[in-house]
Amino acid sequence: DQSHAVLSFVASGHVVIFDAETRTPLNCFQTTVGTTGTRQAHAAFPAPDGSYVLVANQNGKRLERIDTDFKNNTFFHNPEATLDLLTCTTPSGKACEDPNLRPINWPICPIVDSSSQYGFVTLRGGGLFVVDGKATPMKIVGEYDKATVKGNGCGGAEMGGHMYINSGGSPVNVSSTDPHHPALYGFDVYRFPLKGYSSANAPNTPAPTLLFSKGGMSDSHGVAPTNG
Repeated sequence: DQSHAVLSFVASGHVVIFDAETRTPLNCFQTTVGTTGTRQAHAAFPAPDGSYVLVANQNGKRLERIDTDFKNNTFFHNPEATLDLLTCTTPSGKACEDPNLRPINWPICPIVDSSSQYGFVTLRGGGLFVVDGKATPMKIVGEYDKATVKGNGCGGAEMGGHMYINSGGSPVNVSSTDPHHPALYGFDVYRFPLKGYSSANAPNTPAPTLLFSKGGMSDSHGVAPTNG
């Protein structure tokens, strides 16, 4: 109902919840220091039903959750819900961070679907996790590798019964050896289903559809979108 605003402070790792009308800050949280020894709050996405906020603790390689009750202005940073993307294991038994599958598990943006059940978590080095955001601790119900989803995406929109996710170009302020995306000016769009997620699924299922892919300045190409 657009009653509140959620603002993330990337470098310090703070997330502040405001009253939207008065601009009054109601609560301030700080992400936890991860097993990396660092923390950030790159992005914070509220669930549409108002029950929680997903926070991408980028440098800490953690997905964190703030449990919310916006009507009563009560908010709780729930440490039991945290998913450590550096040390966790996927449902298929693979390491969440793996040099061949998902080399740099900095969570970039956790886009929540309209049911408020699933968070589509983009990763800096490529790959993606679909996470059950309501579970405590949060659990992976869809695992994708860097060959299926390129790195560094942060755009997401739900439309027509699908979730559309992008992967982005390589940021200019990082090393060229950092495999966040293979093309400096690359851009890709994927269409994911909204159903069929389970910890019993094989990796890369249900499969997304690559709708568009653009490479670098000299190797751009397009993939024609399918109908629907």
